[in-house]
Amino acid sequence: MSKRVGVPRLSIDDVKEITGLSGPTIRRHVATGKLRAYKVGRVIRIHEDDLGALYEEIRTA
Repeated sequence: MSKRVGVPRLSIDDVKEITGLSGPTIRRHVATGKLRAYKVGRVIRIHEDDLGALYEEIRTA
């Protein structure tokens, strides 16, 4: 596992604000593996570059 130092880590609420997707939709993307995320305690964090990859996938679908 590589560490991505300096890449902004976003919360579910941050992703909701950026994308306009609902919380359950974001969590579903995480659960199905479409959106990479990791947990810090009970909090889900998403790297900004992984969000960009999901956005590109959705945009081209």
